[in-house]
Amino acid sequence: MKDILYLKWEQVKPNHLEFVREKTKNTTDEVIVIRVPLTDFSKGVIEKYSNNQRAKNDYIFPVLNHSMNEEEKFKGKR
Repeated sequence: MKDILYLKWEQVKPNHLEFVREKTKNTTDEVIVIRVPLTDFSKGVIEKYSNNQRAKNDYIFPVLNHSMNEEEKFKGKR
């Protein structure tokens, strides 16, 4: 769930999502980029539940935002 909440618009490509797992992002030397195909259903979910702000660095889903500190982000994820 954390990976979904941290998705940003810059990670959305025409036919897939590209992201690095939040859990391992800072714990391994080798960065592994995950590529998830976007189906019509997943595109619909993104369209329906996404944030209205769509700058590259904005989060896709309106649970987190950049003005939150780490404690607020933690509470938002819960």
